Amino acid sequence: MKKLTFLLIPGLVAIAVFLVIAYTGPQSAERSTTSTQPELRFDAWSEQMNTVLYNENGDIDYTLEAERQIHLFDDTTELVQPLIQLFQEAGGHWNIVAESGRILPADESGENPSRTLELQGNVRVYNTDEYGNQTQLDTDFLTLDPSTKTATTESAISLTTPSITQDSIGMIADLSDNQITFLKANLGSYVQP
Repeated sequence: MKKLTFLLIPGLVAIAVFLVIAYTGPQSAERSTTSTQPELRFDAWSEQMNTVLYNENGDIDYTLEAERQIHLFDDTTELVQPLIQLFQEAGGHWNIVAESGRILPADESGENPSRTLELQGNVRVYNTDEYGNQTQLDTDFLTLDPSTKTATTESAISLTTPSITQDSIGMIADLSDNQITFLKANLGSYVQP
């Protein structure tokens, strides 16, 4: 009996050591390393950022402010509470605000080197003319090309001026020429100022 116990104890110890190594060996170390070091999705982060972009004449073309900008590895930039000001040659400018947005990567073909912005959540586009009259567009989603100063949406949109209210589904706006084309389901009213 002592011989059997003498042989069983080392055998059980060997099995216990094997099981401990199997469950806490290199695989466990790999799991703990990956769980404590999450993979980063971004390579730059900024807060209270204000960017000024100039045209070929050296005049301010547009500005972009945001509470936070996060540049991702895929060359997309996420924006929190962006404010864009598009300046016109005649001297005025359009303001665009939203809850969030994204700056998409530049076109790889080289045909369109500008970077398009997608804005979402309480998007408001507004302008005040030389007489103090404000034009305001409200929607939930807007695509903006700041280089051509064009804005488009397929979402519901509402235009308000001192004398006009216009609701529509979809819009194409050339903000450099103050031209807005409503696409469908148009409903509006005019009140003599």
